[in-house]
Amino acid sequence: MKTHENADKSDKKAQIDFCWSVQHENLHNNYSTTVINATSQQAFIAGYREGVKMSLNQGESFNAEEFVKSVEPSNLRNLVTWMSVGADIENGKYAMLGSRMGCYSAIINKEDVRGIRNIDRMSVLIPEAFDNIDEELNAYGESLRQRLGLPVAEYDASQSKFFKFCHSDHRNRGVQDREIK
Repeated sequence: MKTHENADKSDKKAQIDFCWSVQHENLHNNYSTTVINATSQQAFIAGYREGVKMSLNQGESFNAEEFVKSVEPSNLRNLVTWMSVGADIENGKYAMLGSRMGCYSAIINKEDVRGIRNIDRMSVLIPEAFDNIDEELNAYGESLRQRLGLPVAEYDASQSKFFKFCHSDHRNRGVQDREIK
């Protein structure tokens, strides 16, 4: 399967992610566990990639003024969750910051985000050190709230835990259950 870094480079959509160019099925049962927060770098890259992908429509950018009204509602919900929840786990704040910065890059700065499939290139985007990650989170959160109207929450560790406790799990209806019919 031509996923992420192996996707067809001549396909514009695949330059960002294979999901828009390769027919595939999403399987909702738990067949493995992915750990995206083993390091701050890994968490940041995972968050950045998701921040970019969920801010686009089939690989195309939205107009910032219409972003909240235009983005797919399930993507918007997942995007804001990535941006708001995670302070309760190791390196979770780096995933939150990555998603905020990814969305900011794609929608506000209108940067060329096709490189998110290349992990080596992504490593260059990671700030060497965050003097105060909480200040960075707050600055990007405030900017996204003001400029895009995103309901980004500034959850602390206990609020993140509470959100996860209350968040309903996906109801699986079978192996080939499609997200969008």
